[in-house]
Amino acid sequence: MGSRLLNKQVFLVFLATLTVACQPVELGEFSVAEVCKAGIATFMGKDPGIIVSDGSFGEVEYLYYYRKSDGTRWDFRCKLKSDRIVWATETGPWRTRNGDPKVEFAIQGNRIAVAEIFSDGSHRSKVFSRSQL
Repeated sequence: MGSRLLNKQVFLVFLATLTVACQPVELGEFSVAEVCKAGIATFMGKDPGIIVSDGSFGEVEYLYYYRKSDGTRWDFRCKLKSDRIVWATETGPWRTRNGDPKVEFAIQGNRIAVAEIFSDGSHRSKVFSRSQL
């Protein structure tokens, strides 16, 4: 029950941080790869420990994980736009089209909150410590 309360508190801080979304987001000690790992872990429902950075080119971070059930490799591209995590599969389109969920993040100290916000206003959110990434 205590972790649910902490997650709720962190998410409220996350929402408050979004009110200044036009300003560049300070990543603190987090790297772009760590922010992208947190995003992929949230929207794919995976443990961030299995997600690996494969390097970056320009503003794009390349990441992947192997699915445990069948060993297939899942590749992603990711970039940060202010407080948004913009992503795509290896060959798919960037998830920026109307109807695509928005993935937003906020950092407080050594914790990052990520929310996937659906077009109907519902959301899925997770909070990670830096050590989990």
